[in-house]
Amino acid sequence: MKLDVDFTGLNLAAAKMRGLEEYLAALRTAKKTYSEGLDLAETYVLDNGGSVEKGKEEGVTVLSLLGIRAYCFQLYPDIDLFFFET
Repeated sequence: MKLDVDFTGLNLAAAKMRGLEEYLAALRTAKKTYSEGLDLAETYVLDNGGSVEKGKEEGVTVLSLLGIRAYCFQLYPDIDLFFFET
C-alpha cells in the first residue's frame, strides 16, 4: 500500500531552521512558482532581520541575511519557477 502524502510544508519548515541557503533550496525543490517562491523568501528574510533589495538588473531580487547574499530570479520568462544563486 502506497500513501500519497505531501511533505513539502514540513520540508520547508525544517529548512527554515537551517538558514537562508537551505530554505531557498527547499523552495526550489518544492518547485514553487517564481512569485510564490520570492514572496516566501522575502518574508523569511525580513522576519529574521535581513534585507531585500531589487537588483540593478531587471527581474533580480537580492536577499541578504546573516552575511549571505542570494540573487533570486526567474530563469526564463516561459518557465515560471523560482531560481536563486548565492
